[in-house]
Amino acid sequence: MIYSTGDHDERQAFAKVLGSGHLDPDGSDRADALVPSAGGERAAVSLVDGHRFVTLDSLVPGKGYGHLGRTQLDWLRDVLRTPRPHPPCPRPAGRRDRLRTRRAAALFRQRPARPRSLTPALRSPCLPKIASGRAGERITVAR
Repeated sequence: MIYSTGDHDERQAFAKVLGSGHLDPDGSDRADALVPSAGGERAAVSLVDGHRFVTLDSLVPGKGYGHLGRTQLDWLRDVLRTPRPHPPCPRPAGRRDRLRTRRAAALFRQRPARPRSLTPALRSPCLPKIASGRAGERITVAR
């Protein structure tokens, strides 16, 4: 299971219960690397069956929008220096446009996503669930 902070989370509680948010089936933390952060951001990366999963922490306590600071963007740039077959893709926001992560453009300037390069898995109907990350939803990925 891979979890990431949401706009109503508290970082200390998240860290206490879920660690990095990247968990093995037995509940142990599986993250290969965490962002070095004085603010406690829960950004992490892990490899699962050859696939790299990267989560970023855009939480701004008490706010409905998100923010990615320079530390996370620099860390992400370093993580993405090792090529993998799955580029990041923007989250479909729909009517939540006003709550979008601020400075997201800086993220995609570092590693732009191009729809023509997305894998079939990312074009599948499960993408909205992966991108929206609603609590209680189970996501199954077929091989």
